[in-house]
Amino acid sequence: MADNTMPIRIVIAEDNTADVMLVREALNAHQIPFEMTHLKDGAEAVATLCGKQGGWNNPDLILLDLNMPKVGGLEVLSAIRKNAAFNDVPIIVLTSSPAPEEQQAARRLGVVHYLQKPSDLYEFIEQVGGAIQEVIRQRHPCG
Repeated sequence: MADNTMPIRIVIAEDNTADVMLVREALNAHQIPFEMTHLKDGAEAVATLCGKQGGWNNPDLILLDLNMPKVGGLEVLSAIRKNAAFNDVPIIVLTSSPAPEEQQAARRLGVVHYLQKPSDLYEFIEQVGGAIQEVIRQRHPCG
């Protein structure tokens, strides 16, 4: 369980609103307090996180879909990793893609987890919530 006094700040780049709702359910099921910013496609993610306006205030975690309209997730991931402000921000890829080459590319770009979206609701909540909980523990071992 996370420290209930400080919500984690999550940015989720995901074009499927149902998956965003499932991530919220996973966070609630694992009793993880959070604030979430939803970016609806790859172009919005790049503009918001890496734009000329100075970028978004550092989140504690980024959840990133790979199959998004306008700009693909690997391009978004590459842009994020080129921005020094996000060097220490863990990124979890949450995708429907089973492609090994995408997984390898994402790992080379420093993702902490590559999760293929489970089709089962219970599995989704357990895997996603568990991965987020693990990242929180690694970043805040005493929290």
